[in-house]
Amino acid sequence: MSKAATKRRQKGSPARDRLGPLPEWDLSDLYPSQDGPEITKDIASSARAAARFAKRYQGKLTDLDGDTLAKSITEFEKIDEVLSRLMSYASLLYAGDMMDPENGRFYQSMQETVVGISSHLLFFTLEINRVSDRALSKKLKASAKLRRYAPWLRDSRAYRPHQLDDQLEKLLHEKAVAGRSAWNRLFDETMAELVFEVDLPKGKKSLSSAETLNLLSSVHGAERKAAAKALGKTLGENARVFSLITNTLAKDKEIEDKWRGFARPVSGRNLANYVEDEVVDALSQSVRDAYPDLSHRYYKLKAKWFGVRKLDYWDRNAPLPNADDRVIRWDDAVEKVLDAYGQFSPKLAGVAQDFFDNNWIDTPVRPGKSPGAFAASTVPSCASVSAFELSGKNPGCHDAGSRIGPWCASGARRQSGPFDVRHAFDAGRNRLGVRRNAHLPKIAGRSRQPEAAQDHVGLQGGGHAEHRCSADCVL
Repeated sequence: MSKAATKRRQKGSPARDRLGPLPEWDLSDLYPSQDGPEITKDIASSARAAARFAKRYQGKLTDLDGDTLAKSITEFEKIDEVLSRLMSYASLLYAGDMMDPENGRFYQSMQETVVGISSHLLFFTLEINRVSDRALSKKLKASAKLRRYAPWLRDSRAYRPHQLDDQLEKLLHEKAVAGRSAWNRLFDETMAELVFEVDLPKGKKSLSSAETLNLLSSVHGAERKAAAKALGKTLGENARVFSLITNTLAKDKEIEDKWRGFARPVSGRNLANYVEDEVVDALSQSVRDAYPDLSHRYYKLKAKWFGVRKLDYWDRNAPLPNADDRVIRWDDAVEKVLDAYGQFSPKLAGVAQDFFDNNWIDTPVRPGKSPGAFAASTVPSCASVSAFELSGKNPGCHDAGSRIGPWCASGARRQSGPFDVRHAFDAGRNRLGVRRNAHLPKIAGRSRQPEAAQDHVGLQGGGHAEHRCSADCVL
């Protein structure tokens, strides 16, 4: 870690005094350090294993019996887990401080290394997809070991209609680091470095995007307006680079979608989520049809509470009049979340407890920290990690609880294989779409919300649109 990065980390969150000690994530469950021998060892062993794997199986998958094919998938899975572990560590370290050049160098180096090693493995799924349905069905019927991987095989083979020639696939794979990945990194680093000059009633402050967005939920209208104006000004000043990034990525996607034969821009994303275009269309249309009865009605009602005909844009996320504005200390927030999960499921509460006890959560606001919200499930043999930038308001408790939920599904399956967890987690995530918010009534019940606020929670189906994270969350 550079001296500048150490200084930024020591400075930490301006909310520490109000919220008590805030945890910063401990990534040692992945690797002790970025320059330790463990990383060097895993890179070398993975490179050797990938070369042996290609020599043993490339061009031969069609002729393998079911048990041998299962054995090859197990070998592939083990190499994939180590490579995923390397990239999980590098990306999380980088997300913790994107302004540290050493983190950027390490992240770039790991990307290039992992892409180089995984190029030897690319043939595997391509050849599996060329096995006929009839032949694969026979192998699955004859081998109980292979049937364990039936969900993974099904999902991998969903891409068959969009698979390109092997050499084209390899070209796209190797160019990704210098293509869309590089543009994504430029966007992330640009956002992390932005400073927003917010002209507050008590004086001008230089804030990060997370801190500025947090002010949009302030109880003071002048602060919300100042934050909105600062966001518009600073983002507008950077519109040229953001437009270039967006247009380049859009064109890149258009070209690849055309080559792969996707019907629409959304089709590739839907396939990655293993859901049909028609299902997403039906969901989107249902939401649009409900606009008048939900969001339009809600904003009219909120404008009425604020005593205006039409809300200003900076008041969209404003707390309701007389809303609970207490500062909730970190220890109290943890107690609230665990108590809520315990009432829903003691087992899930136990899994969630591990995240808090082992500092697999990163909460302070820091310069250079990746803005926005994301969650990292890493690999089954290691901890999932979560993080968010906490302001100490009640919405932050809602966010902490809802973000922990999906990862309880993966945390409870740490003894499973990576390919088992991915599909079990996808199914669990779908079921947790409702369950992840099971803590909301408990937390809301402890809040001194006026009756109007309780009506608003009902309108918003759990309060997601209004009770967003107080500050942007990195999860």
